[in-house]
Amino acid sequence: SSRRRGSSRRDDDDVIFDEQREKNMAKSGQRFLPFNMSEISIASTSNVDRERLRQAGASCSDIDPMSIDNTVLFDQVGGLDGHLQRLNEVVLFPMMYPEVFDRFKINPPKGCIFYELPGTGKILVARALADECAKGSEKVAFFMREGADYLSKRVGESERQLRFADDCCSSRRPSIIFFD
Repeated sequence: SSRRRGSSRRDDDDVIFDEQREKNMAKSGQRFLPFNMSEISIASTSNVDRERLRQAGASCSDIDPMSIDNTVLFDQVGGLDGHLQRLNEVVLFPMMYPEVFDRFKINPPKGCIFYELPGTGKILVARALADECAKGSEKVAFFMREGADYLSKRVGESERQLRFADDCCSSRRPSIIFFD
């Protein structure tokens, strides 16, 4: 009888954990969309993404991404000319001229790290990079997340959120992911 009570309690804990996990997944699905996607872009989300959101308890109509200024370009960023030139070489050129990189068998970098003191323009440069990339024929998704968004007291929950973020970004390639 005490054994049955113990397993019943364990079953109740599992149910509570599963319900909490589903709520967290729904919140993750709602929070993890690109900043620079319009409502039209969200409406044209692939069926795979729609199914993933539905399973998480959200729908495309539930999502209201934060609006940002999408008009920041490199020529409006002052004092960081050297950094912007390197970003052109590392990010923009491989996107604009993939045939050149293929012809010379050059593997472009897959990412870069901005590291500097607070207030030095990292977010501004990341937004400008996303807008510069979007000037071309291909739309680039810009994801901006804070490290605290991935912290969880539950074992495995942080890893699950990172996998979910990776899936979202992979489905919207090319994309820029900015962790603040």
